[in-house]
Amino acid sequence: MKRSSKPGKSTSASSADVRATDPLDRLIIEEGLRIKRISPVADGSALVLTLTNGATVFAPLDDVPQLAKANAKQRLNYSLVASGTAVGWEDLDVHLSLKGFLTSIVRSEVIRRLTDPAHSPKVMHARRSVPRKQKATK
Repeated sequence: MKRSSKPGKSTSASSADVRATDPLDRLIIEEGLRIKRISPVADGSALVLTLTNGATVFAPLDDVPQLAKANAKQRLNYSLVASGTAVGWEDLDVHLSLKGFLTSIVRSEVIRRLTDPAHSPKVMHARRSVPRKQKATK
């Protein structure tokens, strides 16, 4: 429950009343998506995250040089943090969130689709999170 500015008081809004507006936050906060386990790829280029919904996602280590330089034993020495919404490698002083992994994967997929000639014609549709305002007619 959120705290009030007055000592010993709380606001009427509970955490159950809070709704996420970001689609990734919805998956994590409202639907309970979590990291179940992590497996490093043998060549050290990526991690495979197994999620609680059964999905597996491939997370390249290009953006995390400490993990890219680590050996397989160090990559396996992780702990799930915050009920699986994050992962930490204490020995390497690296901590990453599930949302960060998913955001990076989405970004990489968009870039791949925009630059891969196999995906021509390049038509992508963006969803608007806020409805368009209608123009007033005179």
